[in-house]
Amino acid sequence: MRRKQEVKTVYFRSSFAAEMDLYDMSIVCVGRTSVLPGYKFGPFRKGDNSLIIVCSGRGFVRSSGNEESFSAGDVVGLLQDQTYMWRTDPQALLKHYWLIIKGPAGRKCLEALGFSESKSILYRRKVPETEITLLEELMKFCRLQPEGQSWKIMALFYELLPFQRADGRGGAEKRPGIQPLGGRQSPCSH
Repeated sequence: MRRKQEVKTVYFRSSFAAEMDLYDMSIVCVGRTSVLPGYKFGPFRKGDNSLIIVCSGRGFVRSSGNEESFSAGDVVGLLQDQTYMWRTDPQALLKHYWLIIKGPAGRKCLEALGFSESKSILYRRKVPETEITLLEELMKFCRLQPEGQSWKIMALFYELLPFQRADGRGGAEKRPGIQPLGGRQSPCSH
């Protein structure tokens, strides 16, 4: 009997995707996942863009022959039409939030943050508490599914973006290290 490797909490509403086509980008899924140590996934080809915010644990992502490691605080960007392989550290439970972003502006948005075919990780020291609050609010909004308010999903997404920057203009790098503005580190124990 196989042991379950992932526990996912996922919220999405497909009708929002049609409304958000006005923006050339739509947030089609948002969730929170706990992944057991030693989990391997892939290779897989991304059909959409993904933004993953790592709360705790460690892992590795491989693309274009390049393997990068990530840990708590880091942001992983997976670009549409790229092939990836993903694995968690054999000793560490991985907890992370994630968003799936569809449309041509979604890829441009991730590229503007610094992600590319050869760079999948933005290194940071920690996940700012304000960012966790925004992600939880986004998940709550998607769960409640109010009619005709796709703009709120996009507003929350755009409010979240400055925290993802690794260039010192809103986010924080892990090396050499720029502290983010805002609250304490969250263990993402949700």
